[in-house]
Amino acid sequence: MNETLSPGVARSGVFEICPCLRYFCLCCDQRRRGSVDRLRRLLQFDLGLFDGDLEWARIEPEEGQFSRAMLQHYRRIVDACLDSGLAPMVTLHHFTNPTWLEAKGAWLQPAAIDRWLWPDVFKNQDTSVAKAKKAISDYKKAVGQPDGLAELMVFYCERAAGFSNDIGLQDEGYFDALVRMFEQALKAIAALPDAARSTLWGRLCVVRNISHNFGYGVGDDMDELLSEYGVDD
Repeated sequence: MNETLSPGVARSGVFEICPCLRYFCLCCDQRRRGSVDRLRRLLQFDLGLFDGDLEWARIEPEEGQFSRAMLQHYRRIVDACLDSGLAPMVTLHHFTNPTWLEAKGAWLQPAAIDRWLWPDVFKNQDTSVAKAKKAISDYKKAVGQPDGLAELMVFYCERAAGFSNDIGLQDEGYFDALVRMFEQALKAIAALPDAARSTLWGRLCVVRNISHNFGYGVGDDMDELLSEYGVDD
């Protein structure tokens, strides 16, 4: 049965029971009140395996803030299984993402950037600055959270510089796009609250250091941009 989404939950799962397989899947339902008692009542089916998910959205409803109540709840579920002879099988990621992760693009945007800026050369994959930038543009249109946007821009710079350094790439167009994104990232970071800036600026300084290994004056251009924004090493 479907579950109404609650604050902090981006998607939901399902509830099913398959006694013929000696298997019990208690996904959304395990979070409802009385689920431990419901689990014990279901032991009459002589089930051998309990499959439950630890829902990230409820354990960490806000980034860096963890719910002791939910952790204790999941512990009670597992304890009830062990006490009753059920073997618990835990799913760590079961269809749900915290809304704060969704606001940053979840898993999709960084993966798209990584694919087009750091391709698998052994599979003859090519690079595409345009497609990597489109991932950032799509995020901006769909979500547009300033901190998430700055994170993706910095990630772009890290992956582009890392790939260039790793394989010895010498491509002026690729480097021009990197410097432009570096400047956009600085601009995006400058618009964030003071507390959110230092880590991102530090990551760009690492990118700048790597970029001094390239030709075309990439590192020098980044030096000037960092100085313009008042960023020290």
